[in-house]
Amino acid sequence: MNLQPSINKVVIILDKPREITEGGIIIPEQSQKKQQVGRILAASELSWVNGGGTMPNPYKVGDDVIISKFGGTEFDHDGQTYTLLDVDQIFAKILPDVSVE
Repeated sequence: MNLQPSINKVVIILDKPREITEGGIIIPEQSQKKQQVGRILAASELSWVNGGGTMPNPYKVGDDVIISKFGGTEFDHDGQTYTLLDVDQIFAKILPDVSVE
């Protein structure tokens, strides 16, 4: 991706919504729920800290995250839709499963 977000921002691509139910019913696009899980494709190097300072952005390219349902700004680039959002609109990073034997 050839985008560099401003400070405290990330660019994500949302997971595709499910278009057909298990029973085979096709869900129209306008009725589909906005996805809240996506993958970070570009991230700023720094994030804001309460009080006015900065710190390294805790999120990096490739992280899978859960975001605010109504957060961010959608935009199209090279025929693909992306979401640009503030770091504080990310609720959680999805970690890989770790099994203990």
